[in-house]
Amino acid sequence: MELVAGTQGGGVRFEVSSGLDDSLRSEWVALEARAEAPFFLSWHWIGTWLEVYQPNVEVLRAFKGSQLIGIALFTRFDVERHWGLLRSRTLRLHQTGDAREDQIWIEYNGLLVDRHHRDGVHRLVLDYLLRAVPDWDELIVGAVRNEDADLLAAHPAILRHDLWTAPCYGIDLDAIRRSGASYLDTLSRNTRYQVRRAQRLYEEQGAVELIRPASLNEALEAFEEIGKLHLTRWGSEAGRSGFANPEFMAFHRQLIQRHWNARRVDIRLLRVGGRLVSGFYNFLHEGVVYFYLSGVGNERESRLKPGLLGHALCIEHYLEDGWCFYDFMGGGERYKKSLGQVHQQLFQCSLQKRQLKFRLERAAREIKRRVQKAGKAST
Repeated sequence: MELVAGTQGGGVRFEVSSGLDDSLRSEWVALEARAEAPFFLSWHWIGTWLEVYQPNVEVLRAFKGSQLIGIALFTRFDVERHWGLLRSRTLRLHQTGDAREDQIWIEYNGLLVDRHHRDGVHRLVLDYLLRAVPDWDELIVGAVRNEDADLLAAHPAILRHDLWTAPCYGIDLDAIRRSGASYLDTLSRNTRYQVRRAQRLYEEQGAVELIRPASLNEALEAFEEIGKLHLTRWGSEAGRSGFANPEFMAFHRQLIQRHWNARRVDIRLLRVGGRLVSGFYNFLHEGVVYFYLSGVGNERESRLKPGLLGHALCIEHYLEDGWCFYDFMGGGERYKKSLGQVHQQLFQCSLQKRQLKFRLERAAREIKRRVQKAGKAST
């Protein structure tokens, strides 16, 4: 194992080691308890990622004195291309660079950092990587909160280029509970009407039931059922439905197997007269329900809203069960706007060294933007 160590400002000491060691799990879990980590930075997700894909990682550790205050896992992916012309040696945070493996799409990504040292560690990481870690041109981080991206990109030797951005919608279940209202009461009049109409129309077809699988085997079967709906809606081409991607499926089957019994993952199926009309696959962590994906049937009758109704019923159940927040995560889809409120913005960004090729790329993007703007203005 190669080790690169160094001390930064504020008495923070960094170490980078190549490959995994037996102490990582216990260190991660102990730090996680002090980090207010989202599900995607919990060992539930990270440990499954390491187990299924076995990436060749470089482990960065940050210490304050003898105390571990930060960990991050980087991979190298040296065939990134820009506009088919530029090669870039990349570091990636908690992703591999393989599109098939990264289709699991980590959100709320970032460094795992003790809450009391968050800003300080983030501000020093890029300085350390620039000084002590060789052979990289850019660091790809995503999907990350804007404030974390800003802290990482604050170094004067770094250019930040945003590759993707999306709002996060969610519902503050605690606030609804304190108000004494039902979830539907918090929605717009039009959305309430659509949900109630859909439920009424479905009830004419048969019993409307929101079902949680009773066992791990049933959960795995339910996940496959959701997949059939997802494939029908999104298609099996590369980059479309993850259910057509063996790497995606291997990860989530393992995630369910490892964490179903501990109720870290959750599945709800909306059945009407026994027929599956929508299904929902969520993560449960520290009072938060993270909506990850759904499978929604195609109904000929436009007034039937299987996704909208399914989400509304799920949210009501999680409200009754005492959960604090229902997070739709990244994406500006219409149903998220109807059912929730914006609470965060996520970014996938490239933190680039100030090299000539990146400055030229930035200039080319600006030229393209101006040409497109002029074209729109002339039409």
